[in-house]
Amino acid sequence: TELREFDSINNIDSTIENSLKKLDFSNRKRTIFLRDSILKKLNIPIGFRKEVEYRNVDDSVFKKMIEIDFLRIRQSYLGLKLFRHEPL
Repeated sequence: TELREFDSINNIDSTIENSLKKLDFSNRKRTIFLRDSILKKLNIPIGFRKEVEYRNVDDSVFKKMIEIDFLRIRQSYLGLKLFRHEPL
């Protein structure tokens, strides 16, 4: 069962990574929606900037900020699933 759990964790992690690679950053609304939907689906308690806070941000800066957000999502997910602390 641990191997299956690791495979599913790896599949979800690679899905997040592939989503980031395929993402069209010019459509900011869709990009933010995807980021937020992944957070809800994985039940990760991270708060990110709202869409209105990205209005005056340059496209290249927006792309880097979203990439960092996706890295934080992956790191938090892996931290919750792989390094969870169980009671003794």
